[in-house]
Amino acid sequence: MSMRLFYGWVIVGTSFSITGLVYPSWHLFSVFYVAMLQEFGWSRADTAAAFSFFTIVYALSAVVAGRLVVRFGVQRVIRAGGVVLMAGIAATSLVQERWHLYLLYSVITAVGCAAAGSIPNMTTVQNWFVRRRGLASGVSGAGIGVGMMVLAPTLQLIISTAGWRAAYLTLAALTLLVIPLSFLHRRSPSDIGLYPDGDPAPPPRPAEARRAIAPEWTVGTAVRTGRYWLLFFGYVLGMFSVQLVLVHQVAALTDAGYDRLVAASVVGAVGLFGSAAKIFWGSLSDRLGREWSMTLGGATLVGAQAVLALLPPGAPLGALYLYVGLAALGYGVFSPLMPSMAADLFQGRHFAAIYGSLYMAHAVGSAGGPWLAGLLFDLLGSYRLPLALAMAAMAGACALFWLAGPRHARRLAQRVSGAGL
Repeated sequence: MSMRLFYGWVIVGTSFSITGLVYPSWHLFSVFYVAMLQEFGWSRADTAAAFSFFTIVYALSAVVAGRLVVRFGVQRVIRAGGVVLMAGIAATSLVQERWHLYLLYSVITAVGCAAAGSIPNMTTVQNWFVRRRGLASGVSGAGIGVGMMVLAPTLQLIISTAGWRAAYLTLAALTLLVIPLSFLHRRSPSDIGLYPDGDPAPPPRPAEARRAIAPEWTVGTAVRTGRYWLLFFGYVLGMFSVQLVLVHQVAALTDAGYDRLVAASVVGAVGLFGSAAKIFWGSLSDRLGREWSMTLGGATLVGAQAVLALLPPGAPLGALYLYVGLAALGYGVFSPLMPSMAADLFQGRHFAAIYGSLYMAHAVGSAGGPWLAGLLFDLLGSYRLPLALAMAAMAGACALFWLAGPRHARRLAQRVSGAGL
């Protein structure tokens, strides 16, 4: 008897590939950041503010992208986003003034990244899985880390030999692959006569009973619940902590005496090992629970932040290896667990719009962390205080996720597997 591959895993592979092409525009800003500082002589706060503005525009666009996915479908939104993203990255290579960077990178590139990125891809993955939602999210999110690993040293090499403008043009050309990949997506299993996780048809249950156990969530009903806001502010604190490190890690490592190519390779290594960590945390969260997995991952990231804060000039390579291991493991917990927690709490036909609205939290945290770290560094000449604030923010985020309680909603969802999809 032949076994057919569940199409949900094709969705996962498609999301893996697309996000791996889309998110270097976000996560490898730290590589371009150092090169721009050197060429233009701008302050760290002013330059990091471009990234902060990027995350704000990204989040506002994500709110719109979520609604567009519900209305027009995942394929159309990704294709339009891919075109805008390619244009924005290519145009960023022409930057001469700070306002050019804010317009071309922080606005145009951010809009394209939001439309082609996590909102259409990760929300689609949530539709295809219930029991294995964490694992599927982890594999999908791993594409971001693989893209970072492959492209961080590659782009740094291009920057060192041909300049950062040539590196941006190379990145723009690669993003064109998003468009053909988008044709593989399908919104939900029901579109092709399947059920979540590849399961057989569930036993019939009256619609009233399904709604009693798993309500039909909309953005309006979600925002009127306390757990939405617990999740929202948990995202704020979590992204404050994560993005502060991701944006400033290359600068912090070069301050400690490491070569810029070595520091850029660290970014790639964090991405690569973070990809494995995403799969690990996603799978573990299906068994251990989202809250425990997030707490363990958050504690690991705090350890990485402590290592980075205490690195002395001329630190041995052993300290660098320790940082890579802890940072990769800690960073990797967020990509699978953030959409999985939201889907556990608010899964349904309008989930893309709900998850898009939560990206406002992503913006506040992602914008605030890098900008504040740059400002404090300009004032104090050190990253120690910003990293201490990042550690405290991570502890607060984990506490809020426990209070939101996705474990309770997940038990209910498993009683009505496939409801609302």
